[in-house]
Formats: sequence, C-alpha cells, structure tokens
Amino acid sequence: GVELFDASWNNFRMVASLGGILLLVFLLVGGFLGDLYGRRRVWLIGLAGMIASNLLIMLSPAPAWQFFLRFCALASGSLFVPLALATLNITFLERSRPIAFAIYTIVVAGSIQLAWLQGQFLLSWIGWRATYILPLVVAVIAVIWVYRIVPETQVRQHRQFDVLIYSGWTLLILATFYGLTMTPVASERWKLVAGAAILVGLLGVVLVLWQNRDRRARNLRMPSIRLRDLVVLVVTGAVIQFLLVGYSLRLIGLFQVVRSATAVKAVIALAPLFLGLLVALYFVVKAVRPFRARTIIAGGVLTMGAALSLTALLPIDASYLLLALTMVIFGAGYLVAGTIWTSAFLRTAITAHHGVNAAISNATTSIGGAIGSALTGNLLAILGLKLYSQQLIAANASLGDTVGSLSGFATLILSEPVDVAAVAEYTQFDLLAGYREAYALATNQVMWLMAAFGIVTAVIVALGLHGSLKAIIVDFINAEEQHATQPLQRDTKVGK
Repeated sequence: GVELFDASWNNFRMVASLGGILLLVFLLVGGFLGDLYGRRRVWLIGLAGMIASNLLIMLSPAPAWQFFLRFCALASGSLFVPLALATLNITFLERSRPIAFAIYTIVVAGSIQLAWLQGQFLLSWIGWRATYILPLVVAVIAVIWVYRIVPETQVRQHRQFDVLIYSGWTLLILATFYGLTMTPVASERWKLVAGAAILVGLLGVVLVLWQNRDRRARNLRMPSIRLRDLVVLVVTGAVIQFLLVGYSLRLIGLFQVVRSATAVKAVIALAPLFLGLLVALYFVVKAVRPFRARTIIAGGVLTMGAALSLTALLPIDASYLLLALTMVIFGAGYLVAGTIWTSAFLRTAITAHHGVNAAISNATTSIGGAIGSALTGNLLAILGLKLYSQQLIAANASLGDTVGSLSGFATLILSEPVDVAAVAEYTQFDLLAGYREAYALATNQVMWLMAAFGIVTAVIVALGLHGSLKAIIVDFINAEEQHATQPLQRDTKVGK
C-alpha cells in the first residue's frame, strides 16, 4: 500500500516537536547554571558548544552523526538562550524595559522568518551546508559581543526550593499541554509523543514532590508563586507562539501551493507581519501602562484570533492586499500579547533568579512553536487528504487514479512543494485546480481551529489571571532599579 503520511517533512515536524519537549530540560538547566555560576560564563560555553557542533555537522557526511550533532547544537543553544533574556531584564530599567521587551519580541519573530528565508535561498542555490554559514557567522559575532560587553552576573542568595518547585510545575504544565494537543494527530507515532510528554511530566512531578517531602519538618514556607497565575501564563505563552508559528507556516504553504510562489517569495510575502509588529510598538510603550495585564493580553490574543478568522473567510482568489491586512492585524496582536505576557510573567517570577525565569519563559515559547509547526502541519495533511478524496469520489475517478492522486497530494502538502503539473501528468488528468482548492479549504479549516484556540485562551486569561497584575509593572521595575544601583542585595555583579 501507499504510505500517505510517511513523507520526510512530516517526519521532521514530528521529530522537531519531540526534540522541543525534551529540550525543555536543557533550557531550565542553562538558566539554573547561569544564575549559580555566572550568566555570561554559561552563555559563552553554550555559544562555543553550538559553534563546534554546527562546524562538525558541515564536515560530517554520516546521517547518524549529523542527527547526534544537531541534538548537541540544540542542547548547547538551549543553555544560553534564556541568559540573553535574563541579561535584558537586568540591564534595562524603568521606561526603557517595555521598549526592550517589545524589541526582543520583534527580533525573535523576525529571526524565525529570516532563518526560513536564508535556509530556503541557500539550500536551493548552493546546498544544505551553506545554510549553516550565516548562523555560524552570527554566533561568532555573538561570542565577541558577549565577551566584551556583557557583564558577569549571578545570584548571591540561591533559592533552591522556589527554583525547583517553579521548574517542576512548569515542566508538568507544558508536558500536559504538549501531550493533549499532539497525541490525537500523531498517528502511528502517538506512543513516542505520549512517552515524551509523560517522561517530562514525571520529571516535573518528581521535582515538586522532592522539594515538598519534608517541608513541614524544615518549617519551609511555600514559594510566593500563585499557581493559578503560573498555569494561565505558561499555557498562554505557549498558545501565543503556537499561533505565530502555525499562522506563518500555513501562509507560506498557501503562497507556495495555491499562488504558485517560490519558497523564497513565500517567506518574503510575510513582510506585513513585521509592519504589524512595528505599528503596535507605540501602543505597547505608551498606551498600556494604566491597564491590567489580563485585559491587554486577552485583547492581543483576541486580535490574533480575529486575524486568523478573517484569513479563513477570504476566498481562494482573494487579493494579496487583503491577506496583507490580516497579517498586519495579526502582527499587532502578537506584539501586544507577547510583550505584556513577558512583563506579567516576570511579575510572578522567582526573586533574583533571572536565568531560571527567562528559561521558563523560553521553554514556554519553544514548546508553543514546536506544537504550532507539527500540529497544524499534521492537521493540514489529514483535512486536505479527506477533502481531496471526496473530490475524487465525486468525480467518479477510478481506484488506481484515486490512489495515485492521493499519494501525490500527500507528498505535495507534507514535503517540500512539488511540481504540481508533473503530479497532474502522472495521474493522467489535470488535478491542479483540485489540489489548490483542497489545500486552500484545508488551510482555512486549520485557521479556524487556531482562531478557536485564541478565543478560548483569551477567555482563560480574562477569567484566570490575577487582576492585580498591571500591563507594565511599575513597582517591579522600580524594585529592579534599586537592585541595579545596589546589586549585592539581590544579584551579584562580579565583572568580566
């Protein structure tokens, strides 16, 4: 029989999501080690490990070694990624901090698009090894910049109890979210997905139970963490990134398959997203300070949901300008929700443990992005194949033609876009219009599902997040300003 869902791109998405859930541990370890032994030191070690791993990948021809080295590169990157946000949180104070958070959000979103663009361009023009050149150059520049400019900071008074409790609950929440969303669409790989989720969830349970085993005997108080706020913020952060990655990938596929754009042009067509980010920057800096965090976050996520709904309502032959408008709206909602989410999250964070706090923030967005890629891709394959099968049956196509057409369609939507005309020739009748229609309809259904995720999340934020959290936390910022002038009270600067 034909293995309709065994295409290489579908496998990659699933493996990437499994890697994402397992790398949560490395993110937390990186933040913890940075707080304990020096954030700049661990940052440089992680960068060095990633550079070495990527260089070895370029030199190694063996697939097994490449897989191992890619994991090493991801693990090394996970060690230092949270320390960038931690340093940002320590460095910028008062009114400059929300601007820094907003710019950080824009840079993260932009780096995802740039990675896709340079990967597609260099892969098609030179080869797969060339796709590592730009990341290596940027990493080397980062090493020089971190070594020369970033000061060394670390925690003076380590709060192990709070750190492990906080990390344990985060692992449990994210593992549960991953398992519930990915298992239903994992097909024959559901055991791997469920196993990874259970493994990470059990690790979280062990951390929580271990730290609570003799709490009464030691007369330790529970950490000053609102569990309800933590659950709401972690889930919300994952959903925000899930919507961003899912929306971007589905639009790229829509441009390639339905509008016959090349991979490079499809990524460039996402430019209006960045216009929306820039439009919302002023609103984040000037207009949100008096409001509650839950109001602004819920409003931002609802805006993203509205953009998804508008995209799903557009006809197949809608003009690009209409799609661009929805992308601007989506980008504005993402910046507002993402920036204020970061601010609110730090309000519930562990005192002085900036590395661990940033690690949990990065872990949340990491798993959200992995789910956004794998979940929407698998749903697109399932829904598109079903719709196209119905079209073939309605057209009274023969069984042989139907099987061949379904195989071609599965390859089209699950792997790199193929020559549709060649597929139509192979199946002996013109299927171009059917492919495009089924793909567009399936994409719209996925958009509706993501919009529903956004609406439900907005309701959860509005009802579940504590009302005392402000959009821009003035008292928290002032406390950090005091910390900066007297660093030994909360966080120790030890120079280069």
